[in-house]
Amino acid sequence: MKSLEAHPELVTMVKVLRIIVIGIAIGLALFLGVVAYLHWVAGNDQPPEGTGLLTNISLALAGMVILGVTLVRSSLVRAAMAAWREGDVVQFRQKYGSAVILGVAGIEGAGFLLCVAFLLEKDVMAFTAACICLL
Repeated sequence: MKSLEAHPELVTMVKVLRIIVIGIAIGLALFLGVVAYLHWVAGNDQPPEGTGLLTNISLALAGMVILGVTLVRSSLVRAAMAAWREGDVVQFRQKYGSAVILGVAGIEGAGFLLCVAFLLEKDVMAFTAACICLL
């Protein structure tokens, strides 16, 4: 017997988490599309003078956010797996769901920050990093 057959409530949790992840990814993809349109199609591609600080700070902050979220997420996944080994399905659902949502929200926040930096300073490195966040 598979785990999902023994615990049908996990099927519901997985479906809900998939919807959340897809919804957040679509939101970031749409924002990336708007930013790309404004830059390459609408002709808003001239960087202001003295730029670079916001992009550098955004890249550093995004990296720290992703690293921090990864560390917290791995801790939650370890706690979820410990609950699974003990047979506590409710605790597993809570910890695993929190880990997935925290991971996706953290990466989305970093992607939005990088998009805003690209929108203001026109440094393609910020846009590239935001696209990597989408992946």
